Amino acid sequence: MVNLYKKHQDELSWIGGNFNQTVKRANELANNGELNQSYFDKVLSPQIREIQELICDIKEEQHQIAKTLIRKL
Repeated sequence: MVNLYKKHQDELSWIGGNFNQTVKRANELANNGELNQSYFDKVLSPQIREIQELICDIKEEQHQIAKTLIRKL
């Protein structure tokens, strides 16, 4: 179970890192005028916030599961 937990945690970190790089690049493009700032603000930004919340929710659920499992041992 510990290996599964660590694997899942590593994959979430990998997803988070890739997501952060993508958002950083989109922000750079918007700041350089290569991506419409309005599109970034109205379309991408709400999606970015939603994805960030989902990743945080998954991490919290994983943490709660781990706590429950540890208590039962």
